[in-house]
Amino acid sequence: MKMAEPDRLRRGKAFHRKVQDDWKDTAEGKVWPEKPVTKPSGRPGRIDVHVQADEELVAVVEIKNSDSDAMTPQAVRRNAKRYAPALELHRGRDRRRVPGLARHRLPHTAEDRRPSR
Repeated sequence: MKMAEPDRLRRGKAFHRKVQDDWKDTAEGKVWPEKPVTKPSGRPGRIDVHVQADEELVAVVEIKNSDSDAMTPQAVRRNAKRYAPALELHRGRDRRRVPGLARHRLPHTAEDRRPSR
């Protein structure tokens, strides 16, 4: 008997698919959702949305469905610090790659939007 997925996981996957579909419908260029990549460590990875706009410009998008308003400011900063290296990893040494983070909603206050250093 197959167990049902928790609602939180099901909602997160639905949001993930919606964002990917929105990119496919609106981005200019070739869009690869769930593009497989090899990390510098040699381990496999994936990019949530990879867009090849032209021969030089690439957008790399990491999708998150976190409710920042339900989190403490410390948890928001901790998550932002964790997301940044993942985006830089996908960007690599190629500065023509533009990293981005797609979120369900931003925190209400600007203070909660900035990771502490």
